[in-house]
Amino acid sequence: MRLRPTFDNVLVERDIEAGKTKGGILLPDTARTKMSRGEVLAVGPGRMYEGKLNKPPAEKGDRVIFLAFAGTEIEVDERTLLLLAAKDIIAVVEDE
Repeated sequence: MRLRPTFDNVLVERDIEAGKTKGGILLPDTARTKMSRGEVLAVGPGRMYEGKLNKPPAEKGDRVIFLAFAGTEIEVDERTLLLLAAKDIIAVVEDE
């Protein structure tokens, strides 16, 4: 399935937290916290405001940090993706 976000929405694939601590202890899925970072897969065209088109702050392929409880999780082709509003993106990661 192919998704194209509308307005200023952004489709993100959330990063997966490592399943093991630095000390080597394996963590079950229920003990892992959801990461607040990920990769942008698709971006909507933007939203009109006072006669101007305001584009989202990120582009396809960007790595972003977003609010912890933001967005809506959706299942696409057996992957869990996150559909965010542009205002929920708090930073674009320049280089890691």
